[in-house]
Amino acid sequence: MTHMHSPTAGPTASFRPADFLEHLRVHRQEVTLALDRHWREFIVSEVIDKLSEEFNFFVDQDAKYTRSDLHRFLRKQDLILNQQMRFFVQDSIDEWTRFLESFLPNPDVVAPTPLLVLHIMDKYNAVRLDPDAKTLVKSILEAMNGIVECCNAIRTVEYELVPFCNIPETQMYPITMTFPPLLDAQKRVTEVLDQCLEEPIALLEEYKRYEYLLGERPDPELDTNDVEVMQERVAALVKAAEEVEFLSASVMRYPLFEVHTDGIVHSLVTKAQQLVEYYLEKVVEHITKGSQEVLEKWHEVHVRILTTPSNEDDLAKLKDFMANIHNVMGPLINQTDYLHRQIQMVSEFRYQVPEEVIESAFKAY
Repeated sequence: MTHMHSPTAGPTASFRPADFLEHLRVHRQEVTLALDRHWREFIVSEVIDKLSEEFNFFVDQDAKYTRSDLHRFLRKQDLILNQQMRFFVQDSIDEWTRFLESFLPNPDVVAPTPLLVLHIMDKYNAVRLDPDAKTLVKSILEAMNGIVECCNAIRTVEYELVPFCNIPETQMYPITMTFPPLLDAQKRVTEVLDQCLEEPIALLEEYKRYEYLLGERPDPELDTNDVEVMQERVAALVKAAEEVEFLSASVMRYPLFEVHTDGIVHSLVTKAQQLVEYYLEKVVEHITKGSQEVLEKWHEVHVRILTTPSNEDDLAKLKDFMANIHNVMGPLINQTDYLHRQIQMVSEFRYQVPEEVIESAFKAY
């Protein structure tokens, strides 16, 4: 008979959990149909074909029928089918458990292709495993409960073979979700899943170290005109983005699970780059404004020095200005040097400063 779950041979491809669970659901339906039509109905047909000349299947007297050899034969037939169903259900549960156990690390066996694909991604500004571990385990255990519905859909044959007697329609091998072999298997499967999830969860925790990037907003109290502050802030963001990019491969293969990280890497790096661009743009705004102001001040000093005095009063003022020019030149030189430091800082992060701004800053010298 066809088993209710995947064979113990390893998979040749990895599945999204939702697709795999749907595959299990469809497979159970196909097995239920096969049991009902190709096994049970075949038995009904064979019994009628072989015994119709010897027995009257259209008997309508219950008392007479219950004393007949036909009743004893059909009752024995149902008991045999009941036993076969019991073996089939138990074997299906055991084989499904062995199938998942085959993914546990074994130094003597080549590791099979991971069965399920997980994604580490950004959900509501948080680093999450998709699907998360608890949801995944719960879904697989619930899928295992599907064997109950499959098993209980198969009915005994006696009531169908003698339709005119009041033989009750009963399940061939009724089980519930408290079926001990099922509960034992679910316990073991939970242990296997928990063990195989350890490495994906450890990788998740590595990416969660950078979760702060997803919710970070530009700090309005940060002095974007302070070159040291901006250097430190932007460098930290660039470093975080680089660390995220080299944290792991885009696809990590572990026992049972294949973990894709391209989604979270893109989200974290993009967010860091957006913040870097925001802060560097603010610095460029300061450079643009400051370079124009400094250039104008230098021009004023230049004009003041080169203007020929028209009288003794203007000459006296010029002499006084020249005597104290260091009070003017010192701040201008410092301001100009600061602009060049800002330009250098921005350039180190490969951010484009408009050519006319750079030209204005260097004209100040």
